[in-house]
Amino acid sequence: MTFLGFLTLFDPPKANITDTIASLKKLGVSLKIITGDNNNVYPESI
Repeated sequence: MTFLGFLTLFDPPKANITDTIASLKKLGVSLKIITGDNNNVYPESI
């Protein structure tokens, strides 16, 4: 077996996600973001 390298994926948040989350909170929706990444992914969710 020969090691060929790593593959990384990047899935950035959508441009208007902050507005969408604010609208959901205003409507009383409790949003939970579950990710295996660290807190820098979406610090506003903390």
